Amino acid sequence: MTYKNTIQKTLSDLPDQINILKESYLRTDDRNMYEGKMKDLYDYEKRMKEGLIFLQNIEDPDVVESIEKIRECSRELTNKNTQRYLDSLKKHRKQQGIVVSQQDIDALILEIQKVPLIHTTKNPEALQVSGIKPAAALWMTEHKSCANAMDIVLGLDKCVFLTHGFCLDVYSNDCVMIDNSLINKSTIVSSLDLFTFVLNKTQKNIPCAIETEEWIDSLSEYSKHLFRGDDFWKIKAEYVLTFFLSLDEYHSFAKTHFYTNVFTKCPEGEVPFFGEIKVFQEIQSDCIHKN
Repeated sequence: MTYKNTIQKTLSDLPDQINILKESYLRTDDRNMYEGKMKDLYDYEKRMKEGLIFLQNIEDPDVVESIEKIRECSRELTNKNTQRYLDSLKKHRKQQGIVVSQQDIDALILEIQKVPLIHTTKNPEALQVSGIKPAAALWMTEHKSCANAMDIVLGLDKCVFLTHGFCLDVYSNDCVMIDNSLINKSTIVSSLDLFTFVLNKTQKNIPCAIETEEWIDSLSEYSKHLFRGDDFWKIKAEYVLTFFLSLDEYHSFAKTHFYTNVFTKCPEGEVPFFGEIKVFQEIQSDCIHKN
């Protein structure tokens, strides 16, 4: 299905999705809570519809190409991105006189492969029972996901978003730990969240609202920072060894700088590698560590 077909189908389904959510909200006993949910739903419907129509009408061939690159995320693209990023780390180390041996890289890879994946959530106990579904699996149900129009067009509503070794407490202080065997050649990893590229481009600060048109200028740069899961371990190890004294220092820095409008600790012409991990499947409860 092309992305424009996806847009058409989503626009067609949107009224039914809104009605399903309205019906579920009618069961809310608290009047203030009900009114708050309905206002949020009105804003959600308006932003989703306007965003999808804006994206449907894009004709700029460069933007269309960027959208298709991200949706396809070919092995050719990720191999090219991986080689460029690793070369940039090597060049930075040479310029700064930082010595990193293959033994250092191999040792750190072994260390980081012991670290679990993390999914930040407000309902850890529920997820340990139900597992974690991508946003697309919640469409046409009573559960409103966080996926926006751009996520749907790029196909990012089909994945579960994870980090490795740190929790994103901008969303919640709670999280679940997940078996890192889910990182494989089918997994897509970006250096940063697309939202962070937009923050940098617009110089906005989180929390903030981003209009759909504000995402456009960051798509090309985002497509240059997509990698495969089977390259994740080497990229992360080399990045940590280039810019940090320890893995703990890296995880602390990544946690506090994941959503920032200023990029530091990165090679010239590149961005930091914090690793937003995208798993394109439902995560079963037996992959989630129990407390």
